[in-house]
Amino acid sequence: MPQHAAILFVNKKHKDHHAICSKLQTMYQVSERSVQSQSHGQCSEASVISEEIKQYNVLIIYLSDETLNNVCISEFMDCALRLGIRIVGIWLDSTQALSLPLVFDSGLYSLSPYSDELIAMCSGEKKLWLDPNGNEVPVRTIKKYTC
Repeated sequence: MPQHAAILFVNKKHKDHHAICSKLQTMYQVSERSVQSQSHGQCSEASVISEEIKQYNVLIIYLSDETLNNVCISEFMDCALRLGIRIVGIWLDSTQALSLPLVFDSGLYSLSPYSDELIAMCSGEKKLWLDPNGNEVPVRTIKKYTC
């Protein structure tokens, strides 16, 4: 059964989007998903997202300040985490170092600018945690409590 990857973005694709898609297509069937800009309230696409996400094995999210504050991106991440789908964050080329909201800190498997390690990050062979300039940053550990 083929593996499926989705690239999520809000308003802007990565400058290397074509190269990213080409690299991913060597291992995955790739879908692109533009997520509407929505920073407050509940995600208007929540019911669609909860069904759509089931077809993916990995999510690649282009990270920017707009993406980090988007309630629908958070909805995708929540659903992916519940289903055990790997999430990889790729900094948009124009993004400066930002502080990550908690859902990104605890939900991303890898975080990096676009690199040749993309397939290894998506498959789980390599875990990177880099800022937009490619410098290592410490991973915050988040305590998870079970009820």
